[in-house]
Amino acid sequence: MILLISGGHGFEVLEEIEMIEVKQGPYLGEQDKTRFTGIKSEQAKIKEN
Repeated sequence: MILLISGGHGFEVLEEIEMIEVKQGPYLGEQDKTRFTGIKSEQAKIKEN
């Protein structure tokens, strides 16, 4: 389980999976999401607080 409160996020999977997304509140379908172009893991920038 993971709780994502804000910002963009992505996942790198090592084998085939089935992922279920649960969202609280109204869901506006595709209008509710911003899709980003995928990147390789070595291009990711991790921000720590």
